[in-house]
Amino acid sequence: MRLEDFILRDAACWGCVFHCCDGVVVRRVKINSHANWNNDGFDIEAKNVLIEDCDVDTGDDSYCLKSNNPDFIVENVVVRNCTGRSTCNVFKLGTASHGTMRNVLFENCRAEEPKRTFLDAEGKDWFAEYREKYWAGASDGQHSLSAIVVECVDGGIVSNIVFRGIDVCNTLVPIFVRGGTRCDGKNGASQNSKHLLANIRIEDISATAESFVASSITGVKGCRPQNVVLKNVRVECKGGGRTLEEKTRVVPEFPECYPESRMFKCMLPAYGLYVRHVDGIVLEDTMFTLREGDLDERDAVVFDDVCGIDARRVGRSADSL
Repeated sequence: MRLEDFILRDAACWGCVFHCCDGVVVRRVKINSHANWNNDGFDIEAKNVLIEDCDVDTGDDSYCLKSNNPDFIVENVVVRNCTGRSTCNVFKLGTASHGTMRNVLFENCRAEEPKRTFLDAEGKDWFAEYREKYWAGASDGQHSLSAIVVECVDGGIVSNIVFRGIDVCNTLVPIFVRGGTRCDGKNGASQNSKHLLANIRIEDISATAESFVASSITGVKGCRPQNVVLKNVRVECKGGGRTLEEKTRVVPEFPECYPESRMFKCMLPAYGLYVRHVDGIVLEDTMFTLREGDLDERDAVVFDDVCGIDARRVGRSADSL
């Protein structure tokens, strides 16, 4: 299937959905969709996919891989030279992760703030209140929740995922990687559940973060991310955060919750990157700096129950790991 050179505007729900397809080429397609709160751009449950030179501005996830069918393998997907804008997540795998998603590349893309937002019949901006509740400290204006998102929470397999050459601006949380066991408490895990999130590479990233809530790579008992690499990542962070009070120092686990960068409902212990329940992580030529003039009580990077840490040339502002 080939889609080229057209504009899709204000769909009632998701925009373009590729369900159990094999062989998809999309070029120079524009999606501008804020007619509802669940306006995804491209939803990809397909194999052998190329999406390039596209521009997506949506109320929900802009480019999103899903796996609803455990018997269909989502694989060999390339998204390159694309721009995404969203009031939710921009470049994402999940949440539906019942089967296998593998061999995925997002390359030379840009994540920006949306140019429009959804207003209901009374003219209310749903997301304004939403952001105020979970993102205290975010500067004025419209921001996406997260730019780079990888989730495995439904018993499937997510592996061999690469984000390379991504520019991120005006995003609350640039990076969110989550392993969870949502299906265990929801409908019971299927007999072939794997709970495997492995081999994630995020490199050549330039980002600005607009929230106190840090980027995070976290798992839970039963689904620990494995072999995660951050290389040549530069994140300018918003200062002004504080260390967790003693009574709330432990960040909640929430293994069965819907995965989202706001899910912990608290300020994370790091201003740059929080890593928990991970087996094997490499940070190479990676820097988390505070905006000029900003201060923060927290460390730049915090590791909690992490096995196999390889940190090389990791920079930060005024404090240490």
